[in-house]
Amino acid sequence: MIIKNLDNLKAGGIITILICTVAFWAGNISGTDYSAIADSNSTLMSQWISDINSNNKILSSVLAFVLIVLTGIGLFRFIQIRNISETRSYLPVFIAIIVAGGAFSSHFLNSYLIASVFLLFIIHLIVDMYRKTRVLAAVFIASLLSGLLFLFDYRFVYLIVVLWIGIGSLKMFSPREWFITIIGFATPLYFLYAYLIIGGDNTWQILHNHILDGITTIGNVNSLKIAANNYIYLAVVTILLLSASVHLILLNSARKVRAVKTAILLLIVILSNVVAGVVYNDFMLLTTVNIIPVSLMTSIYLVNIRVRNTAAILVYSIILLMLANIYFTEISNFILSLW
Repeated sequence: MIIKNLDNLKAGGIITILICTVAFWAGNISGTDYSAIADSNSTLMSQWISDINSNNKILSSVLAFVLIVLTGIGLFRFIQIRNISETRSYLPVFIAIIVAGGAFSSHFLNSYLIASVFLLFIIHLIVDMYRKTRVLAAVFIASLLSGLLFLFDYRFVYLIVVLWIGIGSLKMFSPREWFITIIGFATPLYFLYAYLIIGGDNTWQILHNHILDGITTIGNVNSLKIAANNYIYLAVVTILLLSASVHLILLNSARKVRAVKTAILLLIVILSNVVAGVVYNDFMLLTTVNIIPVSLMTSIYLVNIRVRNTAAILVYSIILLMLANIYFTEISNFILSLW
């Protein structure tokens, strides 16, 4: 039923998305103290996010939800424009909401969630370079967006390496393009330094030291501790990625080169975020930044399954497991009360 509604691109698909959204967000939009869940690497750009979380919890949750919906629509357009699938479906929007809804950290505004949204545009630009020779403008914009993310969280310095590897996986990467990525990445930081230096005080030196500390300081190992409910989330995402990888090997034999190339890029992004999360001992860096690439990878997988009943079973399973993740405490308390 769900797959049928989503595949028809009719009102039933939109209603299905709204119902699922309410199911995931309703339990968390009411008064959770998000101010206690601060970004572990606070920067000048992330201060306003902390202010919103402290002063208006409902606004924080609503803004986070709007970001997820907009990026879900972006996933839909991404798949359709590039002919990655022959099926026109709202499934990418639905999957984005499920995957994001299953992670508690997506229910409030934070720099990790913003990074996930930025990644959609960066991935879009990199995939657009496939089989093109004149890509300098796209390379610069993608690296510029990565540089803006760096201002939200200095640990995103690794994204410049992701750019190099990602672009290299799609095309021959010339030295000139390597140089452009460095220029684009450094541009936001250059203007920030210039603004502070013109101000005539030593704020730029404080910023310089803060950036070095942000890049080199490893978080407390306790920040990587995984709550019991998040094992469900990690298990679902891992199974989805493994299934999608196997499926895309079969797609490769069918010569759907663009879909396979896109999937390889997504896996590079996902693995890079996982490595960064482990290195910095940060669970949110490991998971929340991966919401969009995981959603896109899963969407490519599901919309390319020809047997729609199989896709439906997978979608129902994902919904139930993600809901169990979100309402783990309530479910556990209810089961214990029966004893």
